[in-house]
Amino acid sequence: MRVAHLADTHLGFRRYYRETADGTNVREADVALAFQRAIADVISQRPDVVLFAGDVCHRVRPPNAAIILLEDQLAVLRRELPDATIVMIAGDHDTPRENETGFILPVARRFGIHVALTEPMVIPVPGGSITAVPNAAVTRMPEPPAEPGHHVLCSHGDIAGYGAPAPQRALDPDRLEAAGWAYVALGHYHVSCAVRPRVWYAGSIEYTSTDVWAELRKECELGLPGKGYLLATLTRTGPVVEYRPIGPARRHLDLAPLDATGLGVEEINAALAERLDAIDIDGACVRLVVREIPRDYKRALNYGPIRQWKTRALDLHLDLRGPSTQGTPAARQQMHRTLDDFVATMLGQRELPPDIDRTAFVAKGMEYLKQASATDDSYAVGE
Repeated sequence: MRVAHLADTHLGFRRYYRETADGTNVREADVALAFQRAIADVISQRPDVVLFAGDVCHRVRPPNAAIILLEDQLAVLRRELPDATIVMIAGDHDTPRENETGFILPVARRFGIHVALTEPMVIPVPGGSITAVPNAAVTRMPEPPAEPGHHVLCSHGDIAGYGAPAPQRALDPDRLEAAGWAYVALGHYHVSCAVRPRVWYAGSIEYTSTDVWAELRKECELGLPGKGYLLATLTRTGPVVEYRPIGPARRHLDLAPLDATGLGVEEINAALAERLDAIDIDGACVRLVVREIPRDYKRALNYGPIRQWKTRALDLHLDLRGPSTQGTPAARQQMHRTLDDFVATMLGQRELPPDIDRTAFVAKGMEYLKQASATDDSYAVGE
């Protein structure tokens, strides 16, 4: 039995405020493209079973375009794989909190797809069975059927150490492994990985979590080339699992951190330019962490180039982090510098036309400050 295991497709996911030419949110379009690529690759592999292990949509009421895409691609999948057993379960993102809201996933039943919404479901297949346990039923996990065969569990839930589980609802991977399932197809954690030899997370098909940078680090650690899905061949000795990459719909670049210790403002500006001008950031989602940068330096950076980089990238997250010693007495003293010191520093770092003498400029600025504060000298930076 060959099983295609997909999860966390998150159709309808949106982020940032840029749109395509037809008015679609750019990241929503990226997710749609990833879904189409995944379905096309599944069809090319001709599996016996296709599992969608939850969080098919990003929200209970996804945009109309996401519903239309889901129906279109399921129709293609059914047409090209008429004999395959296709199973879909509801994840936490698919499950409404109020009964009157209703589910979107039943649209899949039009294409002969088995859909488990709130209760476990057992679907017989040649040589075994598929037990589908949606997110709402993870605390009522059934045992595999007693008769011989390849019995597969498809569920959506937390495992300690993989994401941030709710302890009372967390799955026990050792218990799942010991239960005797031929393969456990999980959704919820967005990085493809083996939790146990027979227990696997498929991962997501695009970067749709709240911390994509943690996903990137984990994928790099595991040697994964990006997003994709799993193709499991079930044998008597255990599953043979193949990772099927589908290619990135959008580049995500987590650049090496920049340490600003001992650097002046102009040196930090130069280091930023050296780092960001050396790579192609056009249309990408980019993060650059700058460590040990004093608070007043953040305001004094040259934001002209930064605005240009932000325009070129889909998103540039310039993560400016203050000194790690900010809790020490010296750091506290630095935070409460006098207004005179602060203004002098800012004037000394300001960009000036070449014909203006900086020393005279700073002196004139401090003279104006003295005049303005003659009637009230009680303010200090940080208060």
